[in-house]
Amino acid sequence: MAEYIKTIGFASCLFLVIVLCIAVPLKHTKKLLSWIGTAAVIAALCLYGYGYGYLYLHDIGNYKIPTCILRTVFDSCRIFVGANNWSEVSAAYAAYPGWTLIYWLVHLLAMTTSASAIIVSLGSNLLKKLRMKGIRGLYMRDITLIYGLSEGTLAFGQELDDSRKTSILYVSDDLKNGLDAAVDSMGALLRSDADALNGTEKFLKSIGIRPGKRKLYVYALDRSIYSNQRYAEQLLASLEKSGILPEQTALTILDGGDNTDSSLQAHSGKYGYGSLISINGADMVARILIRKYPPYKSLTFDETGKAEKDFHAVIIGFGQIGQAVLRQLVMNSQFCGGTSRITVFAPDYEQRMGWLSHECREMLNHYNIRLFPYDGRSCQLYDYLAEHSASVNYVAICVGTDTDNSEIGERLQSFLQRRGCDAPIFMCNRYGAAHLSADDRIIAHPIYTPEILCTDKIDRMAMVLNQSYLGEGDAKENWKACSYFDRMSSRAAADFYDALLYCAGMTQEQALNSWNPQGILLENLAASEHLRWNAFHYCMGFRPMTEQEFNERSAEYHSEKSKDPNTKYRITKDMDKRIHACMIPWEELDDYSAKENAVTGGSQDYAENDRKNVRDLNKVLKAMNKA
Repeated sequence: MAEYIKTIGFASCLFLVIVLCIAVPLKHTKKLLSWIGTAAVIAALCLYGYGYGYLYLHDIGNYKIPTCILRTVFDSCRIFVGANNWSEVSAAYAAYPGWTLIYWLVHLLAMTTSASAIIVSLGSNLLKKLRMKGIRGLYMRDITLIYGLSEGTLAFGQELDDSRKTSILYVSDDLKNGLDAAVDSMGALLRSDADALNGTEKFLKSIGIRPGKRKLYVYALDRSIYSNQRYAEQLLASLEKSGILPEQTALTILDGGDNTDSSLQAHSGKYGYGSLISINGADMVARILIRKYPPYKSLTFDETGKAEKDFHAVIIGFGQIGQAVLRQLVMNSQFCGGTSRITVFAPDYEQRMGWLSHECREMLNHYNIRLFPYDGRSCQLYDYLAEHSASVNYVAICVGTDTDNSEIGERLQSFLQRRGCDAPIFMCNRYGAAHLSADDRIIAHPIYTPEILCTDKIDRMAMVLNQSYLGEGDAKENWKACSYFDRMSSRAAADFYDALLYCAGMTQEQALNSWNPQGILLENLAASEHLRWNAFHYCMGFRPMTEQEFNERSAEYHSEKSKDPNTKYRITKDMDKRIHACMIPWEELDDYSAKENAVTGGSQDYAENDRKNVRDLNKVLKAMNKA
């Protein structure tokens, strides 16, 4: 009985191994099966050829040479349909028992290639069940849930899978694009059932999300921003009902992306996602452009951290992407010692910038931004570049299509190079940003990348900055209490730290060990940080506070203070009206601090806050490198 059990058990294990090996969709599965089939054919021809040759030479049976050849070919083909004629030729191998095992292994390989379709079907279902069990708790990994399956989100998931210890789970009802096989290939799981598509409690239970256990990173990246919003809200409701802690969750959602507040983020006792980034497609393109090619790399700085020349950019095209690029350039090109000038060429800019002209009117008025109603191929553009070729150091082409971008970019590059201008030329479309190199190569950077979509690293840095500003309490608790806008502000500051390092002439490695700016260097870096902070607020639709508004808010402060001695009312900022009293030159901060302190009796030092942010840069870098 034991021998029967061993035989059946080992056979079952071998079959299971074959099923899983064939079903795991390797990159070159078809090639692998082709090689196995070829090897099986060659082995079968050798085995049967030798066997029938032996029978002919030893006059066993009535075999002639033509018969031996035909039988060898025929029997070699039959092994692929499960038939064999081993009993006929086994006499040739009677003295070599090991060859019997070899024959049956060859037979098994041949059958594997023939039955691969059935085996793949069996194995795929088995693998999906194993992956689901693994997601539910076998490996206790965090879970990355990507809502929406496209080539972009597939590439994003693959990059995450290569760089993180996380289980990847796609949720999508659009299976017509043929990407489900690619999901299997990367070892991820795809769910398209009703519970998954509606983010129900049953779905959360099925993937092993429990209170206090593991983290759930959600990326709502469907093509429809309405579907993303609906899914994020439904999933959030289920998370709350399931008792999942907000700090276990993080959401990156592709939607409008221009809000300064969000009902989906946990805040002040209100349930929500522990971390949230709301972003739109155009903003993603602008961010990847600034991350890969920041304005500071077009400039030089002296030993005191001052810019030695001005930033002068030209943007061609002013649709959503062009406007997003403008805002990012404004936010990231303000440095002590230099000025920022941005010129836009777009024949239809007046028809496209209605939202920007109202929501960011103060930005357009405050900064040196000029708009011309001319095309990227116009005489007016080339006249402008000929006149300013000595100062232009950044060109972004955002007209839309690859064809138009490339045509304009290549001609502009040769035109500028002949005039001794080496300004880098970048091309942006809805898929990402690309650099047209000096040797006419296009270096592309897609938008679906962890660098843009993942919150954890940038939030660790931003949390340190927020704590540096507050100076008291617990960093994590203070971060939880942050509004969505305050988190945006801290993230923008964290994004700028590479620029401050560059201004100081230091690398990240050097700053981690020996960061201690003092004297004029500290002052200039702090002034640059304040310029960046001002620009961020201008780009978010804020404006400076007037003297009358300051007086009115001072009176309101005294009123609130009389009601509650511990009031949190702040004179400095009014989120509803989007006004801020600190949107003033660096040199005026000390006077404003004294003015506010005279009203509140406090000890605010806003210039010192900027210096402290600069001094704490190495803490931010350590947070970034934290596992």
